[in-house]
Amino acid sequence: MQAGKNGGFNDQNANGVPDLQSEWDQVDNVTGLLIPDGVPDTYFESQNANDMKEKLLASITSILQVAAAGTSVSVLATSSTGEGAIYQAYFFPNTFVNLGTDTNQVIWTGYTQGLFIDKFGNLREDYSAPGCTGPPDGLLVLTHDCIIRIRLETNPASTNFNSVVVDRFKDDGTASGSTAGDGIADTATPFLTVPVSTGGVSNVQPVWEGGRRLALLSPGATCESSGTWPKSGNLTESGRTCRRILTWADLSNGGGVSGGAGTETLEFSAAQAATLCPYLGGVNVLDCNNTGNAAAKTAAQNEATNLITWVRGSAVSGLRDRTFNVVNDSGAIVQAQWKLGDVVDASPVIVGGPSTRYDVIYGDQTYAQYFQRYKDRRQVAYVGANDGMLHAFNAGFFSNDDRPIDGSGPTVQVRFTTLPKRLGTST
Repeated sequence: MQAGKNGGFNDQNANGVPDLQSEWDQVDNVTGLLIPDGVPDTYFESQNANDMKEKLLASITSILQVAAAGTSVSVLATSSTGEGAIYQAYFFPNTFVNLGTDTNQVIWTGYTQGLFIDKFGNLREDYSAPGCTGPPDGLLVLTHDCIIRIRLETNPASTNFNSVVVDRFKDDGTASGSTAGDGIADTATPFLTVPVSTGGVSNVQPVWEGGRRLALLSPGATCESSGTWPKSGNLTESGRTCRRILTWADLSNGGGVSGGAGTETLEFSAAQAATLCPYLGGVNVLDCNNTGNAAAKTAAQNEATNLITWVRGSAVSGLRDRTFNVVNDSGAIVQAQWKLGDVVDASPVIVGGPSTRYDVIYGDQTYAQYFQRYKDRRQVAYVGANDGMLHAFNAGFFSNDDRPIDGSGPTVQVRFTTLPKRLGTST
């Protein structure tokens, strides 16, 4: 039991020892409820072969619950010096959220973020003041923005031995022979190291992060209007801050989007519950169009409404709770539904304006037409998630001059979300 306690605790106070019960005991090992039972959560005892199988599976599940997984990154350098950004997606299978009055278990949370790349090839966070302090400001300032490096800790004496860690370095000129902002990490050792297994990857301060923005976004009954938004401290509602989810229903059974004037293209909203009901696969799906039993039809369409409302991002009784602590744009912590699902086997894809003048280099006039048409195209990050949706985020533009940001809108404005016809809703 001591091995389970000392070998699998979550070091909440960063002192390297399991001196708080909440670090090693948060759930009842028998029922799985979030009630401490005095037994280490990573202690698994078995009396026979069948029991051993169950305990081994529980042990593997416990390991997965404290893991973070990421996809490959998309790199977009939009200046001649190689400066620009990378876009990365990652997820956590399981997160325990302290809501004050109780602890909420939120599973399969997805994140998509942008980080700076400087002209020296360093990955950098985004800060607004010297010494890696202050909120993000969208500006690449070498003396403000920390250099970060991700590595495997190989020192046996470290509490993070054999763990992936994130190192954070200043670029303030304190290293011998260096100057501030020269791209050299100015300490022999990082001034902060955070293990990925305890959320270090989410403690990195990116230029923007899509999961947070989506959590703060109005779920709305539809994109156009909502009688319950804004909530205090969150975004206000307007055409660009409500959540737009698009889908289609093959009403003509033609296998493609048709039906005259776009009648098969739909907003994924409760107003379309009757149309979408047969595609949602709920318990009562066979009664969606039941003309012989009005009560059964109503129950099926109410179920569809609840599923749609939940997918849009509202809390619905009986469906999975995604209440999360989220930092809003004022720096305050608010409780919101985490809407972005886990991103697995899908890396962000960046679509923007052309960055190379092939028409000038090779004299290709057809490319000149293409360049003129798309040179001002908005830069958008597309990412597919296991919530069954393709999400589109405004990824911003990188400019290598000193002009300030115009403040006309959030960098990571959520453009829209699409839901394929084969919805396969998960609750």
